[in-house]
Amino acid sequence: MTPRTLRVLEFSTIRDRLAALCASPLGREAAGALEPSAALDEVRLRQQGTSEARWLAETAGGLPVHGIHDIRDPVHRASIGGILAAQHLLDIRDTAAAARALKGFVTARREAVPVLADLAGSVMVFPDLEEAIGEAIGPEGEVLDGASPELARIRRDRRTAEARLRDRLDELLRTPAIARMLREALITPRGDRYTVPVRSEFRHQFPGIVHDQSSSGVTVFMEPLAVVPLGNRVRELAAAERDEVVRILAALSGAVGAAAGDLAITLQALGAFDLDAAKARLSLEMRGSSPQLNADGVLDLRDARHPLVSGTVVPIDVRLGGGRRTLIITGPNTGGKTVTLKTLGLLTLMAQAGLHVPAAPESEVAVFPQLYADIGDEQSIEQNLSTFSSHLAAIVEILRALADHPLDGSRALVLLDEVGAGTDPTEGVALARALIDALHNVGACTAVTTHYNELKAMPYTHPGMENASVEFDEATLRPTFRLLIGTPGRSHAFAIAERLGLDPRIVAQARSAVSRQDADLTGVFQSVAAERDALLREREALAQERADCGRLRAELEAAARRLEEDRRQFFERAQAEVRSLVRRGRQELDVLLAD
Repeated sequence: MTPRTLRVLEFSTIRDRLAALCASPLGREAAGALEPSAALDEVRLRQQGTSEARWLAETAGGLPVHGIHDIRDPVHRASIGGILAAQHLLDIRDTAAAARALKGFVTARREAVPVLADLAGSVMVFPDLEEAIGEAIGPEGEVLDGASPELARIRRDRRTAEARLRDRLDELLRTPAIARMLREALITPRGDRYTVPVRSEFRHQFPGIVHDQSSSGVTVFMEPLAVVPLGNRVRELAAAERDEVVRILAALSGAVGAAAGDLAITLQALGAFDLDAAKARLSLEMRGSSPQLNADGVLDLRDARHPLVSGTVVPIDVRLGGGRRTLIITGPNTGGKTVTLKTLGLLTLMAQAGLHVPAAPESEVAVFPQLYADIGDEQSIEQNLSTFSSHLAAIVEILRALADHPLDGSRALVLLDEVGAGTDPTEGVALARALIDALHNVGACTAVTTHYNELKAMPYTHPGMENASVEFDEATLRPTFRLLIGTPGRSHAFAIAERLGLDPRIVAQARSAVSRQDADLTGVFQSVAAERDALLREREALAQERADCGRLRAELEAAARRLEEDRRQFFERAQAEVRSLVRRGRQELDVLLAD
């Protein structure tokens, strides 16, 4: 799929919606990297994974993908000998616990979710690592006393030393000779030393060491000489504690480094699980379903809705491929022609990416190795290309790509919006006809939109081509957004102009200026459309009559079977009764003869 195709069909917006539904950075990254696949087996596997995830969402609360952190960088640092912070180790423990819970959840339902169960096989469990980190690191990321006996001893000794230090300072604060020199009777830590606030005028009389002073300079913070040995002991124990904490973190980091390979595999699987969970949520949000898939170039969408159109969306039915390789869509502006093209393209991309599509479950989507779309105005000022030139350049690239990849033409989908527009109408029509012919002849599945009457005539002379139109309500002078297959449409420019308030005299003058040939051609199309509608109504009536006949025949056959069954049961009962009478008669005769 070319970047232009993905861009004009807005596939990146679908990826963004998917990423917003992910629970972890790993899932969001996987969503951002999601690409449609051109391999039928892979697409089927992706679709099944999404369906299984949706089933879990509907029946078991969904895949448990919370608690997953992006720990790839800490794991890598640990693998090369780095020492991790306690919070990073806690994130690794939480992610390992989430992986263990997820694996157990899926494995317990392996019969119902075989694709997800296979993915769960890539999730490793790390019970020893979980336990080691859990015993050493607290919920706030602090190293616990129980992380090692040595750490417990050091912290116990430190608390004792600090208590002795404070007791000695309290004694000094209560000493009158000391108290008179203090600004307040407070113990104030400065760095890793314990000080008292001394009036600056007594700094030379106070027996101690200056560690700091107030911003005004009226107070100095001094450590009494009497507590310096006790302070030194506290500092020694603090240093010993830091060393022991580093030793504990290094040991845990070494365990993480030893498991780095398995953790990397597990993280990749966790990202895939998070993505599958997001796919399931997206499917539920847009009332999607898994379409039937084929490699035959057949698109058959039922009740299809464009997932990015806001408000009420009118579903469409459209079939392309097989005996109908080219669809020429006509009708008024803002009637839904371009949305139809985008629906065809975007739903195909979504299906090939493993996403459910907003369409009925009986819809069928082909897996196309090649999909090209030229939709919208991408006029380039930098390249000095007009709208027409920009579109033509894109079409040239499409034709070159089809020539460079000579697959079966039915395995390419081409979507062209307003083909041949933006230049002289006579030349534009001729060029559009030639382009449509070229795409049709190579067997590509092609859908184009146009306002040109001449293109509407092509399906009547080219087998495998079909007209379609977006319906316009003549009564309300508004489009209905319904897609009508087999019926060419009109632009309804005059009706739309009148609805928008253009002076009726101007509209009448415009109507009179339409060439007789164009008017006759439009009349022919209207006549053909009317006849086709009549034939369709007649076919529907015949189909209903056939269905009624079939139902009546089934009822008669059922009645005949019931009658035959009644007759059989009647004869069986009659024969049984005769046999019973004969048996009783023989018994009575035997009794008489015995007498």
